[in-house]
Amino acid sequence: MLSELRRFNAAALLSIDDLRRAQREAVDGTRAYLASISDDQLNSQLERYHPEWTSPHRTPGFILVHVVTHGFHHKGQIVAMLRLLGYPAPDTDMQRE
Repeated sequence: MLSELRRFNAAALLSIDDLRRAQREAVDGTRAYLASISDDQLNSQLERYHPEWTSPHRTPGFILVHVVTHGFHHKGQIVAMLRLLGYPAPDTDMQRE
């Protein structure tokens, strides 16, 4: 079940509170989507894609794992940059709610 893509206007996200609200909306939307589909749907190729989708067709499960692992990739890049600049890296473990 695909719903309309919610795009955030980056220019309107002016404060940490704005960013946290947008993050919460994205998390809540993702959880609602996952609750609405079966395991078979999670692991089956989507029937339709957003018109701007340019990557190979994947399953929702693959896409979710990719998003998480891609985030860790960028965390690693940031930690490496900090260390090269002589700063200790902060704790980059996943946040608890």
